[in-house]
Amino acid sequence: MKIGDKENVNEITLRYKGRDIKFECFIKPFPYAERLDLKEKDPVEIVFDDLTEVDALIDMLKRFKQESQEYIGVWKRSGN
Repeated sequence: MKIGDKENVNEITLRYKGRDIKFECFIKPFPYAERLDLKEKDPVEIVFDDLTEVDALIDMLKRFKQESQEYIGVWKRSGN
């Protein structure tokens, strides 16, 4: 995953500024890429001022997923 200038991000920390609550998200292994979950941590942090910003990000990601599926289809896992 690439975020901004950082390549191979394998951990995203979501932080709520008001209460300084942190939630660490680790990248799951992908069948088509190197195992970034086994590499040294290369984290980025996303800081939210309030839950309205969280909802806005969720809405953006849902729209991105829907629109990108129209162009590239749906990735399906093989096996389990």
